[in-house]
Amino acid sequence: MEVRMTFLLRVTGLFIALSACCSPLFAADVPTAVYKCEDGSQFSVCFENETAQLTFPDGTAYVLPVAISGSGFRYEADGRELRGKGDEATWTVPGAEPLNCRAEDAD
Repeated sequence: MEVRMTFLLRVTGLFIALSACCSPLFAADVPTAVYKCEDGSQFSVCFENETAQLTFPDGTAYVLPVAISGSGFRYEADGRELRGKGDEATWTVPGAEPLNCRAEDAD
């Protein structure tokens, strides 16, 4: 029971952080983008400090720390990776082929 409560508190904290990042109050301060991918999926990203906070339409969210990149940007954790340059990006999840995506709504 204690482990479950700890997990719920962490998840709740994550959603609060994501909501704050992408809320209109902070929109002018935090670069955000909506990426649309070749398979028709999409997600929004808040780029803040050393993290990319991805949120999908179904509510799934990931916070990926910045990773070393030769050029462009790269964020990675637990086999999930967002990398790209300019408006182009590739979204990779474990067990699936990388998806090519494009920023449609960049700040």
